[in-house]
Amino acid sequence: MMRKLILAALVAAAPLPLLAQPAPAIAAQQTPAPLSELVARVDIPYEQFTLANGLRVIVHTDRKAPIVSVNVWYHVGSVDEPKGRSGFAHLFEHIMFRGSEHSRVDHFKPLEEAGGSQFNGTTDFNRTNYFQTVPTPALDLALFLESDRMGWLLPAIDEKILGSEREIVLNEKRDGENQPGGLIFPALLAALYPADHPYSIPAIGREPDLRAASVEDAKRWFQTHYGPNNAVLVLAGDIDAKTARPLVEKWFGQIPPGPTPARFASPVPPRDGPTRQTLTDKVATVQLLRAWPLPGQDTPGLAALEVGLATLGGGPTSLLYDRRRGLRLGLWLGRRQHRPDRRGCPPRRRSRGRGGANRRASGRMEGRRPQPGGTGADRHPHRQRHDPRAGAGGWLRWQGTDAGAGRGVCRQPG
Repeated sequence: MMRKLILAALVAAAPLPLLAQPAPAIAAQQTPAPLSELVARVDIPYEQFTLANGLRVIVHTDRKAPIVSVNVWYHVGSVDEPKGRSGFAHLFEHIMFRGSEHSRVDHFKPLEEAGGSQFNGTTDFNRTNYFQTVPTPALDLALFLESDRMGWLLPAIDEKILGSEREIVLNEKRDGENQPGGLIFPALLAALYPADHPYSIPAIGREPDLRAASVEDAKRWFQTHYGPNNAVLVLAGDIDAKTARPLVEKWFGQIPPGPTPARFASPVPPRDGPTRQTLTDKVATVQLLRAWPLPGQDTPGLAALEVGLATLGGGPTSLLYDRRRGLRLGLWLGRRQHRPDRRGCPPRRRSRGRGGANRRASGRMEGRRPQPGGTGADRHPHRQRHDPRAGAGGWLRWQGTDAGAGRGVCRQPG
């Protein structure tokens, strides 16, 4: 009330000519910048080179802070799983964090001791990646750890590690499916793709298949898919190609190349009619989803489609957002995501900290090369995150959420 009274007094005291002044004219809109100029503004310069064993290396220099991001991408995902082993690509990602021949500790601990952050891994339908950000002096350590699990992982894999990681994955699967709306994504994939199509199953897989996985399966998977010629190493930050090359040669150069596995062609399945399903759950809102399978990311027109979807339904400033009715309409171009979040929406990007089942261990890195130090181990769960640029195919989904609805029904027409 005091604020209103003070404001009224100020207005009453203002000279009349001040109140009578016309509002300033709205400035004419500037001519839009040419597309080529806009693209140039977001251009990310990089250099690249390839080692003799086939490892492709991409280096982006950014000296804003004395840190380097280390990211290794493998051309393998759930589409490469043999029949009866769904979920194995993601299970193997977990195994990759349990140490290697010359570093018999969990991957996180040496990085934590060196001041590293944002370390984790993700599995998708078409790729698996492992990443960490470290202070520049710890780049040598990060490259050692990544190269050791790329070239010398097999001696560290045993039944105990496989069993413990399998239980973590199964718990992760139950946790996701027990969330409100947690069964929407599996149902959506099963409706969009035929049963023999690898996209018809979420990357986390089925429990019977995960239970059947063996140590021999893990070793065969590693030998087939985790060679340097099937990977890309990305370094970004306080590093340049001239400095990076001898470091990469030092740690990765002695790893022999592996086979070149055939990749799934990712065809868009033909459809002769719509598929309609109704799912009921104990949720507070109603969701209507419409989805279409789409071709891969490199298909002409996909980038324009993403821009159009963001304009139509990309948030409260988009064209289909109705503030008056409390109706939220969303449009997404989905890509090989692990699973939606608890509301059935695309997963939010989230940073991962430590947590989950903690186990202590100790050890030393020793053997083949000069070894950065590090002991102990802290386990933390590495869940999947949505990557809009990954994969070769997708689905288009429309969702409307009526904030005033009290029923929990998800309708999913195909």
